[in-house]
Amino acid sequence: MKKIVLVSLLLVGGFANAAETLRLFPVYPSTTGNVVGDLGVDLPNTDIAINTIQINVFQPCGVLQYGGFTVVGGCGTYKPAAQLWKKAKSLTLNPYALPLAVIQYPTTQATLAYSTLNGQPFVVASLIRYSQQSCDPALVDTTRYAVTKEPCIGGLQVWKRISPVQ
Repeated sequence: MKKIVLVSLLLVGGFANAAETLRLFPVYPSTTGNVVGDLGVDLPNTDIAINTIQINVFQPCGVLQYGGFTVVGGCGTYKPAAQLWKKAKSLTLNPYALPLAVIQYPTTQATLAYSTLNGQPFVVASLIRYSQQSCDPALVDTTRYAVTKEPCIGGLQVWKRISPVQ
């Protein structure tokens, strides 16, 4: 019994290390029409993500998933005794988008993504990250961020992340 628990912990730990650390991103559908700027999104220097990719989650078979998720395949198709649900990318303006915690897997590690824990939302792609920072480039880390065309409002402007999150 102890050996089974130890092997399980090692496997879960290995999968967790294969992905970026779980982060909490307020998810918005797109930047079309100054969606990010007009909402005054989030706090300065806090990353936001744009939902232009599919979000996935595994649930135990027979568990109903809410919040815009739809069923993919059959029970056990991608993972034993689990059902895959997806939330498709959306171009619809949703000013009430709630923060969503996701694990990010690069497309080269798609097989590991399907080993994620049940109830753990994950993406297989690269999230586009933005941050509200000062309109003054001298006060912003321009080695990691590039200014967007969003308007400067109240001394803050939206900057796009150009280097990976460490």
